[in-house]
Amino acid sequence: MTRFNATIRTFETAAEYLGKKDSRPIGHNTRVVKENDISITTISIKYHDTRVVVFDEFGRTVLNSGGWKTPTTKDRINAFCPAGYSVSQSNNIWTLNDRIRARDYLFKDGLVINGGIVMGAGSESDIKEILRLKKRIRKYAAGIAAAWAGGKIKGPDAGDCFYCYMREVNSGIPLGEHNHDISHLESHMEESYYVPSLLLRAVEKYDSPFVTGMIYSHMVNGDIGNYKDSAVMWIKRAVRRYFYHEFGIGG
Repeated sequence: MTRFNATIRTFETAAEYLGKKDSRPIGHNTRVVKENDISITTISIKYHDTRVVVFDEFGRTVLNSGGWKTPTTKDRINAFCPAGYSVSQSNNIWTLNDRIRARDYLFKDGLVINGGIVMGAGSESDIKEILRLKKRIRKYAAGIAAAWAGGKIKGPDAGDCFYCYMREVNSGIPLGEHNHDISHLESHMEESYYVPSLLLRAVEKYDSPFVTGMIYSHMVNGDIGNYKDSAVMWIKRAVRRYFYHEFGIGG
């Protein structure tokens, strides 16, 4: 659990921490930021570029993962959300727990806590949609791993999906990630299109350079030795995690 320089759970305690400043660091990659517009003053807990918790002067608190449903994002939300509330995860689904009233809500970006009332939470149909999506992702991950093991996936080239293959110049990440575009991933699952550059990006992001190099070598040279069964497992795990992150499912 990350340690922070102060305990902030409300607009007032955030304002006290800021004092006369408009921005002040409070922990690793985390800042307290004050913002004013014509109608309202807000103070945000900003983790990297995401305002994970936003307090306003009228007592409302807005929670937001920014699509990054990771353990560290959840850690930041839990460190600063109103007393009596916390976010937990089960089966990759985030839940907002109201411990005072013994009620749980499906977490949804932009949900509001206001005087013991939670607004904008997810619904039962949202949970069903998440479970359906997870099933599709698992099927795609198993399919791409099997295609790789069978030698059906060759090295990435310009014929790949544009959003998976092309990378943004400054960040070096694929255009789909950079633009937060998941429509191409939807298409890949729908068409069972096993994209070489997507596979390598998932392994690059969620496994070791050794595994990435080995998987690439098998694409190009067809040589994998005794690691094939293990590599299939690594690929399925990495591709699942990649899709979970891109679709904003807790991982």
